[in-house]
Amino acid sequence: MHRRAPKSEVRIQTAEGTQDGPDVQVHRSALCVGLTLVVPAMVVAVWCLTAAGAARGESSAAFDRCCVPQWPALGHSSQGSNAAGLLPRRAVYWPGTTSITTILGATRDVYHEQLVGVQSRSDRVFDQILDQYVRDGFVYYAALRAERGALDRHVQSLAEQPVGFDAWSEARRLAYWLNGYNALMLRTVIDHYPIRGMAAEFPENSVMQIPGVFSGREHAIAGRRLTLQTIEDELVAAFGDPRAHLALGRGAIGSPRLRSEAFSDDRLEAQLQAVVADFATTPRHVTLDRAADEVVVSAVLGWRVEQFAALAGTGADETGRSPIERVLVALIGPALFQSERDFLARNTFRLRYRDFDWRLNDLTGGSPF
Repeated sequence: MHRRAPKSEVRIQTAEGTQDGPDVQVHRSALCVGLTLVVPAMVVAVWCLTAAGAARGESSAAFDRCCVPQWPALGHSSQGSNAAGLLPRRAVYWPGTTSITTILGATRDVYHEQLVGVQSRSDRVFDQILDQYVRDGFVYYAALRAERGALDRHVQSLAEQPVGFDAWSEARRLAYWLNGYNALMLRTVIDHYPIRGMAAEFPENSVMQIPGVFSGREHAIAGRRLTLQTIEDELVAAFGDPRAHLALGRGAIGSPRLRSEAFSDDRLEAQLQAVVADFATTPRHVTLDRAADEVVVSAVLGWRVEQFAALAGTGADETGRSPIERVLVALIGPALFQSERDFLARNTFRLRYRDFDWRLNDLTGGSPF
């Protein structure tokens, strides 16, 4: 025997037509009210979590690692940026949709911009460019050139001196010059990419094939016109921290690794420490050859002997080592294994500089190694 549904559960025929019973109407109203309250609450909760992470100085990558599916660095799509295997860490990609992560990230960025100002927004733009196109110090130059709009706008934003620049902290100004140098170098490369030079003393695709790349080409930055060489020699060097020279991306395989993030004043000390640790543990920059009893280091240190040697001070020394050798041991020692530090402590090694590798640090088509 079938149970007859109560009147309140069925649709009722009235003079105006068919309508839901009173219980159905109540349930539907309750559902609508519930969704109206719950969905905004969920959005606010996720936004607060990501904003709290940013307040602690953490990057949004931490949020993405736990909450956002991680896509492979290399892809096989033939459309858009995916052709170069480029999917930014800050967005979830579903065909034909806008991701909730992208929406929340944009909302968070607007709020953060109101707190810290326009210049920080420019830094975040450059951070996103580095995150998208740089992997382990190598750059997807072909993709960056094809999708150069963001970089061009960022470089254009550097032309005028930021408001209150002279009152900025030393850390903030140094971060500005490091980021500015690296952005200008990237733009210089893609302006001439693919590089096909004829100078016999450098590789065909080297930045040295670009006329005046370091000392001849002037760039508009901070209300001035400066070459890359001037930025390094007069502005970066003026801060008296030789580690900063290892933070400059020179568009070459032999250069210390270009980081996949922008430098930031609130994390600059930790970032520079990471730069040194990476430099000390990368064989093409530092090699401890115990069999030959020698330490082979990048030519970059040789270019900046005076700046690095100044860290050794003028006090008495019993090692018999030159200032640059003492600084080298102090600089790379903390990042080495104990057995490697013991090798240096024996104090019998010879120091030799490695020829600089001027091949372009291009990841297009795969790693050059």
